[in-house]
Formats: sequence, C-alpha cells, structure tokens
Amino acid sequence: MKTTILLLVFILGFNFITGQNNENYSDRLLTSTFKLFKSADLELANHILPFLKERFKAELKDTSSFTNPYDSLSKQITIKQSSDNFLRLYCWDERNNGCRWTSTTFAQFRTKSNEIKFINLEEISADYDEDLYIVDLQRIEINDQPHYLIIGYGGHCGNHIYQIARVFKITDNTLVKCDSIFGNKNEIDVGSGRTGKIEMKYSKETRTLTYNQYEFDQDMGFYIGEKSKISWKLTKSGFEKKN
Repeated sequence: MKTTILLLVFILGFNFITGQNNENYSDRLLTSTFKLFKSADLELANHILPFLKERFKAELKDTSSFTNPYDSLSKQITIKQSSDNFLRLYCWDERNNGCRWTSTTFAQFRTKSNEIKFINLEEISADYDEDLYIVDLQRIEINDQPHYLIIGYGGHCGNHIYQIARVFKITDNTLVKCDSIFGNKNEIDVGSGRTGKIEMKYSKETRTLTYNQYEFDQDMGFYIGEKSKISWKLTKSGFEKKN
C-alpha cells in the first residue's frame, strides 16, 4: 500500500513537472533561438534574423503569449509591460556590424474589445526609426485616457547617439503614435556624442520627463560638451516644457 501511494505521488509529480515544461515550451524555444542568433558570427546572424522574426510573429499570433512570463526569454531580449497590462513590448538588437545601430521592436496590446493584437513598431508610422532600442515604457493619463510613453536610444555614424521619447495610445483596435504631445511636436529627439550622457527618464512621482541636452556646433558638425537639464511636465492635455 505504501509503495502504491509513493508510486502515485511520483506519477502525479512527474505529470505536474511535465505539464509545467509544456506550458513553457514557447519560452524555451524562443530562448534557444535567440541564443543561437547571438552566438552565431555576424554573417550567419544576418541570415538567421528573418527566420527569427517570422518565428517570433508566429508566437505572438497565439494570444496566450500575452500573459506568458517568458522568464528565460527576458534574459535574452528586453520585455516591457505597461502597469495596466494593456501593452507589452519586445525589443532586441539586430547585431548590425555597421556604425548604425539597428533593433526590432514588436508591440503586443489588448484592444477595447478585448482582442490581443501585435504590430512591428516600424509599421506604425513612416518616420519610425528602426535603430531605436526601447529602454522604458510608462502608462500615463492624457485627457483622462490611458496613453503610453516609450523611451529608447540609438546611434548613428559620426560617433553620435540619441534618445527619443514618443507617446502611443490604443484606439480603434490598433496602436497609434500621438501627435502634438510635446507642445506642437510628436516626439522628443535628443542627441550627443558617444561619450555624452543624455539620461532621459520619466518620474511617475513628479510626472516629469527629464534629460540632458547638448549643444550642437554647426561648424564642427558635432555635439560639444556643454549641456543643460531640460524638463517636461505632464499636464492634462500633454507635456509642457518647464525650462
């Protein structure tokens, strides 16, 4: 009797572990794919990238992916989720061997009709910069409606780096980029030399977006060391520049 009970406990435990592993199959599959992509030489990685994107899109088509914690995958790529759980971003470095940084970002979101959809952020607007790597996602309120502040960084040839802040919202069952959010502008774009520290960040406590702005010397074609601290305060209708 004791042996039978022990055997039953073992079988139930094994089934439980197996079930858990099956639930995490997607996490393991994508993790192994990204590990292969990162370990490959640059020429091979360039051939893997299109396949990797297609595999990722196939995963996002499964609506259960929206609540998958991706414990292992989150160690390979950046995953950001809004505080209201309506928007999730997946971002990774494309390993471009040129002087321009490139990355991929997929947005997965829940619509008002409770559908789970996804889109490549590059497809939202023609002016989206594909080398923007996402570092922060914040839910904010504008006109009593949920909006999403996204901050990213990138780099170009000529030893330049930059950070950008944009605001998106979920409307008409899609994700759109908002206009005239920062005064009459639809984004904040700040540059510096590679050694500069822009340090763009948003404080939920003070509802303020801050960063260091560097002067650009037109004659030299380069950013100089002088910088000033810039602040934008979130108001009911958008961000208002304070200095």
